[in-house]
Amino acid sequence: MKRKLIQVLIVFVLLGQIIAPSIHCIVQASEQLPVYVVKASQKKEINKAKLSKVLKNSTISDATYTVSEPMALFTMVAGKLVEDVYLPIIVKKKIAALIRYNSETDKDVLEKETVVKEITSKYLETTSQSPLVLVCVSGEILGKNRTGYYNFSNPEMVEEEAKTLFSQVDLSTVNLENTQNIYDVPKADETDDTSHKMPEPKASESTDKVDSTNKVDKPNKVDKTDNILKDTGLKVTPLEEKAQKEQKVAPIVPRTFNTGYGPENKNYTKGLISGIDYFSSHNYGSLNQNNLYFLIKSKDGQYAYSKFLTMRWHWRVPISQLKIDRFYFEQLGGDKGNASLVDDQKNWVQFHFKPEFYTYYASYRSKDINPYQGKSLNDLLNWLNFWTDNEISIVQMSSYEIEHDVLRRNTGVQYKPAKVDYTKSLISGTDYTLRTQDAYLSKNNSYFLIKSKDGKYAYSKGISMRYHWRVPRGQLNIDRFHFNLLGGDKGNASLVDDDQKTIQFHFKPEFYTYYASYRSTDKNPFQGKSLNDLLNWLNFWTDNEISIVQESTIDLFTAQKNKEIKEWQFFKEGRTSSKDQFYRFSLNQTTRLNISAYGAPYQKLTVYNKQKQKYFEMNYYSFYGFSDILDLPAGDYYIHLTNVQNKTIFQMTKSLFLDQQLSVETSPEKTDVYLNHQFNPQLTALYKPYHQKSGNNTAINVLNQLTDVWYFSYQHYEVLDNLFGNDHKVRLPSLRQITVQNLGFQPLGNDLRKKSMQYIGRNTFYANNTIFQTRFTPQQRIIGVDDLAYLAIGVAAVALYSAYLVSQTPTSSSISLNIPMFQEPTFGSWPVEKTFEYDGTLDYKGKTYGINEKTGEIKDIDSGVDLPEEIISRAFRAEIPKVKTQAIAQALIEAEVEIPRNYQWYTVKDLIEDETRDWQSSGGHTIAKHISKSDDYLKNRAKTGTMAIASSYDTVLQALIAINLAKIRNLSRFTTVSTKQPILHV
Repeated sequence: MKRKLIQVLIVFVLLGQIIAPSIHCIVQASEQLPVYVVKASQKKEINKAKLSKVLKNSTISDATYTVSEPMALFTMVAGKLVEDVYLPIIVKKKIAALIRYNSETDKDVLEKETVVKEITSKYLETTSQSPLVLVCVSGEILGKNRTGYYNFSNPEMVEEEAKTLFSQVDLSTVNLENTQNIYDVPKADETDDTSHKMPEPKASESTDKVDSTNKVDKPNKVDKTDNILKDTGLKVTPLEEKAQKEQKVAPIVPRTFNTGYGPENKNYTKGLISGIDYFSSHNYGSLNQNNLYFLIKSKDGQYAYSKFLTMRWHWRVPISQLKIDRFYFEQLGGDKGNASLVDDQKNWVQFHFKPEFYTYYASYRSKDINPYQGKSLNDLLNWLNFWTDNEISIVQMSSYEIEHDVLRRNTGVQYKPAKVDYTKSLISGTDYTLRTQDAYLSKNNSYFLIKSKDGKYAYSKGISMRYHWRVPRGQLNIDRFHFNLLGGDKGNASLVDDDQKTIQFHFKPEFYTYYASYRSTDKNPFQGKSLNDLLNWLNFWTDNEISIVQESTIDLFTAQKNKEIKEWQFFKEGRTSSKDQFYRFSLNQTTRLNISAYGAPYQKLTVYNKQKQKYFEMNYYSFYGFSDILDLPAGDYYIHLTNVQNKTIFQMTKSLFLDQQLSVETSPEKTDVYLNHQFNPQLTALYKPYHQKSGNNTAINVLNQLTDVWYFSYQHYEVLDNLFGNDHKVRLPSLRQITVQNLGFQPLGNDLRKKSMQYIGRNTFYANNTIFQTRFTPQQRIIGVDDLAYLAIGVAAVALYSAYLVSQTPTSSSISLNIPMFQEPTFGSWPVEKTFEYDGTLDYKGKTYGINEKTGEIKDIDSGVDLPEEIISRAFRAEIPKVKTQAIAQALIEAEVEIPRNYQWYTVKDLIEDETRDWQSSGGHTIAKHISKSDDYLKNRAKTGTMAIASSYDTVLQALIAINLAKIRNLSRFTTVSTKQPILHV
């Protein structure tokens, strides 16, 4: 196995001659990995006799340990840096204890067992250039390596707090490059106590003899592989500096073992459980109390928990045929580590017995019973802790506490939510529902407000917890938490299965480390908890910010938070956009708004007043768009156009109401027309052909006839245009008297209206066969039928203009007119909406995405929506602007690689295009899965996968150098850039 690992590493070394710093390898080595520390600057004579006195109260015997070279421990005393010495005590190639020596007091003190266990249990990624640096602050032992900060005295402390404490020690004057590997024990282990010298092998002992004349040849050049592997814990064949030099080999001493059984006789149940809290039979034992668990540590330092231990029982095999080591536990949570499963049952985990166990029980006769059948629980736990490489104890915690306790122990990541009361004073228990798969706010004005990683706000009524109608719950990823987008802006959040309204929460990298071994994959981590627990959990693990708000105008609220409300300008041309549109505007007098929106179907229009009250909302179901009119009194307003899904032209112009009076004087011979009390010869002449000698030449009939002349005549008359406007395409209907209900004083914003309203004069508005006043006057009628109003009702019961009867006799009549006059738009034009510029495109799931090589953005060229982050990571996109073909070529030229004539480069666009192809259906993936991966990702992949090595390029540029090198040397495998074959499969 080691030979294969070395061969793989040599391949990476050859490639490393071109892109030397580009590859990280996390190797699952079978031997003890090195731990590099800072070597002590002061010399310390190792006196084993003196050290044995310090170790007398420990379980370490004189014959079993060796002492490694002294290492430095730094602390600050009275503002000065002081260096103490740590003496590592090594047993079976592991640190068993640390003895701290203070030169000022000349005393050796045994370090606390907690500190030693924490140092040995963590995966401390160190090299000779990046060692573990140990300091002492306020009596606590802290450490720092290239991956983080640790508090070995208080493992519960989060990394940020440990970093703050560590920074109190000024190490600027210390040479941190003077390092040593803790496990490099001095060859002779020289001490002043001769009783601890290496014993010579006896004649009766079986040893391998080594010929002292054996010699090793050394090549002329030193192999680079030796230097590269120096810090990995792997070794290659040692090469001496001079040829024909003898290589000395220390004699092999046989290892002895005391086969006696001597448990520690700890009381594991003291103060935790009584006799009724535990049940046992001849083949199993269980903890009955809800908050009691067996905490089991595996050989490789991972923690799991259980309530059930099984002793030599299996439903498939008779007891008499079971082996003596058939002891296992039911894993409820945590990580089993490198322990074996029982018959591939995913929750049944075998205890790992030591080799001495099999020697001790080789002649055990009672194979049909357990060695500890009939004994107490304490006896059993002492027996298991003695004979296995596991550590088993009993803890008292709730199910929630034990779950997070083992996750913290296994990952080094701590879950510490803020414990905010999000529901306080907002909702009661009846205002929401919380189930295993979703949380929903049932109260009308209550919403979840979700802030995305890039600062955009959206809102929803529900949060779905690992539920999707297409995928069985047991097959969903642990991060499948999403919400249904009701409004606002999702920002850079990803969609779930390309559903535009289903938005994925964005989880932090620490979340995936913490839950990497989460066993309860068929349920939510917060199933059965409160809504507050869920929101605190989401706010801790995601880059989102989730809260609960009570807003009656939630669309306006989120638009203001997103700063997306624009000032409306009454230009000649409308504004074109592919997104929902929100505007503000002011009116200094009662005004008619002529509104239109074309290009998108099924839109909704909403109007708010200055007080953020919503009093008009209309859904338009036309497929191509809509047009409408809406009259508003003077004031400040917001208008919102929603459900915009493609390019839409939104336009809003205004007309002002001109109050005029039209009166007539009639006789059998003629009808004279007066406008604003002045005789108007033009209007009189235009009506003359339609004069009725028999009478009925009232002001209403005269006005209706003049509107027909204005609309149907091929000739335009200025006097009519001044009266009715210039839009001759609009057919003005005849004025008629209709029965309406007078609602009296109705302040705007008091009631949401589903029909547009029109101004008909006298501070009165018309809507849906009702009239009402927006200002209170003593003369108004509170309720009833207005028999003086005449309305010109158009399509959809819209009053286009109106008149009031002022007076009427057989020979004269007078009306007051309310006709809106179109206002010419202001000079100017809308700024062109910034379009997404791209250098190339790719197709993914039926959509075309553009790639901007200057910014690294990858967006849908129609909607502007980002390509989902799970396809191309943000770290990858950040590297795109740095990748130039010239840089790839320069690196290959410097490596003396001959580039073929007319060579077609494999570019970053090709890499992205490959990544969007469905490689997984053929059992593979592309090189992009090996770029910019964190150390935690690589460790977890090497640990949980089937491979021994997991690799990653630091940058996209390094990956493209490697790909183009492979392509140049394997051109026969390529036809064109767009039809590529996989280059690398890891």
